[in-house]
Amino acid sequence: MTEIDSSAPAESSSDISEIVTSVFQAMLGLDVAPSGAMAAPPGERRVVALVRFGGRANGCLIFETGVEQARRFAGRFLCSEPLPADDITVRDVIGELANMICGNLKSTLAPGAVLAMPEVVAGEPSELVGEPAAERCSFSSDDGPFCVVSFRKPR
Repeated sequence: MTEIDSSAPAESSSDISEIVTSVFQAMLGLDVAPSGAMAAPPGERRVVALVRFGGRANGCLIFETGVEQARRFAGRFLCSEPLPADDITVRDVIGELANMICGNLKSTLAPGAVLAMPEVVAGEPSELVGEPAAERCSFSSDDGPFCVVSFRKPR
């Protein structure tokens, strides 16, 4: 399911960190830093956005955060107060953030990689794709922790 051309350049945690930092600063006006934090405490509901990519490289990128952080991120994105947890716009914003991060990583994934529309779902990242994570980068911000996870498997 998540194969990658072994001749294609692979993203590194420094690429992911640089891109996540840039996207969050530009779109949310929020400083983020790599951390060892989990996306959400065990048992807390999460918002998980998955962006699949294909072409010379196949795989996916997941953006994962707790519901409360997602509400605050959506509010910042829209220059408003945090949105209600059940507002569909929260899911849309988290999907768009994942899409921006994956879109900016596209050149390191493989030239000509094509992105699918983001899917915003519930669940654990490894359950969604059935593969162990290739790279997991955790971040902290004033609005809470989140993770960006990439999945790929050499051919």
